[in-house]
Amino acid sequence: MSLSTDIQFYERWHRRDLLKQDQLALQERQLLLQEILATMDGPLLVIGCGSAGEMASVPIGARTVGIDISLVAVQQTRAQSPQHLYVVADAMQLPFSSAHFDTLLCSEVIEHLREPERALANFERVLKRNGRLVLTTPNWISFYGFARALGRLFLRRDFTSADQLHDDWTTPRHLQGQLDRAGFEPQRWLGFWFFPPFGKGRMRLPDSLALPLLNTFMPLERWLRPRLSKLGHVICVIAVKPKGSDESRN
Repeated sequence: MSLSTDIQFYERWHRRDLLKQDQLALQERQLLLQEILATMDGPLLVIGCGSAGEMASVPIGARTVGIDISLVAVQQTRAQSPQHLYVVADAMQLPFSSAHFDTLLCSEVIEHLREPERALANFERVLKRNGRLVLTTPNWISFYGFARALGRLFLRRDFTSADQLHDDWTTPRHLQGQLDRAGFEPQRWLGFWFFPPFGKGRMRLPDSLALPLLNTFMPLERWLRPRLSKLGHVICVIAVKPKGSDESRN
């Protein structure tokens, strides 16, 4: 599949409607990212700024650039958060000079890229020394990973999140290796979304039943995030580009 195929898919995908249970998960992720980004200063780059409110995680007043390969996503996000700058661009070919940003946010994006390690190399390039990468991505070692593996085994076909074209989940160990090869040092790991899946497509538990369950157990979900950091449906890692890493490669 080509980049143009990806772009066409996401032009349609960003027009979809979310169930309220998905909106709740998105809001919780935004709150978690807000807490993390609030401790960081300097220019910020958001990869896959999307149309689902990713820019809502950005601290007020932050100097921020958001990129996405989807023009629809950029247009919708600009309408919601016009105070930021936006560029239609590919995460694997970032159109920025080296050592340009202090922080880079890549949330629920890298698993959908055809060449994730190439993207990580670009992230490392555009970050300043001691710059921070905040990355979230789905985890195979979770209830969702177990359900997806069972689906592969018994139905002999794969299921992707929202039927996306590329949906390559990871494990903490594999992600650690990718970060090491790209020149990053993880400093903090968090888990996110310890709930089991409530079905898929038309077979999902309706919002009227799912939302009371989610709201009841949300305090436990938040308590588990730093304690079972590598067992949530989503891995959240904060990694640093070490000072002097550029010299060590030359």
